[in-house]
Amino acid sequence: MIVKLSIILDHQSDVFREVKLDSSSSLLELHDFIVQVFKLKKDEMAAFYLSNNDWEQNEEIPLIAMDANSAIEMGKLSINDIFSGHDKLLYVNDFLVMWRFMIEVVEKDESNSIDEPELFLSFGKIPEDTPEVQFVSEKDPYSSYGDIYDEEHDEFNEFESYD
Repeated sequence: MIVKLSIILDHQSDVFREVKLDSSSSLLELHDFIVQVFKLKKDEMAAFYLSNNDWEQNEEIPLIAMDANSAIEMGKLSINDIFSGHDKLLYVNDFLVMWRFMIEVVEKDESNSIDEPELFLSFGKIPEDTPEVQFVSEKDPYSSYGDIYDEEHDEFNEFESYD
């Protein structure tokens, strides 16, 4: 089966690629192809993340598993393994710069197969400036404690007039 994917750079510039790969290809092959078509540095760490319709980052699929017993790493999972239950993935390349891409299934052709990944459509170039990544949480885990600096007295105020 051929899977056609849209890969969009998460940046204010419009940069995207549409690619076709065989569903038996591994995520490692997809990673290598993304590095090639976006002209990214080859030796950087990277990871895919399962995502939902709101592009929230969920379970990580690393380039290399840190646990020797883990079955979750790019080389051990196929495109079919991932896109049979999900239609969206996030991809992060170079954790110092944080190039982040949104990957979505555009089309599945179950009647054909291809040997090599193909670049189907290319628009834009990777910008010189890197994206500014903001890590945002819906809930502040420390909000229940209040602001300790807004209190009138701290634990030492009782000794201020002590002679």
